[in-house]
Amino acid sequence: MSVAVKIQDKIIDKNYCDTQGLLKDNPVYKPFRYPWCYDAWLTQQRIHWLPEEVPLSEDIRDWQKKLTQSEKNLLTQIFRFFTQADVEVNNCYLRHYTSVFKPTEVLMMMT
Repeated sequence: MSVAVKIQDKIIDKNYCDTQGLLKDNPVYKPFRYPWCYDAWLTQQRIHWLPEEVPLSEDIRDWQKKLTQSEKNLLTQIFRFFTQADVEVNNCYLRHYTSVFKPTEVLMMMT
């Protein structure tokens, strides 16, 4: 008997997931065993921006002309903190999770 599970408004066949497992390699890219992971990856790709997509000329001018040295220092420390936090989270995922979880779409979602 198949048991369906609802995850993020998606119906997933629990028996299929149990027999294939998060710990087993998927030898092909598609079909995905966990399509909701791929959907999460797509969402992640849509919510970040690249420097080429945003005009920064006014920000650069403000940084150079309007901010004091202490304001620049404070902002630099904040930027470093958040950048390092992102690096640490990514390193944790790479070290601990990507060696365990095998399906491509799950790895895409985590990295």
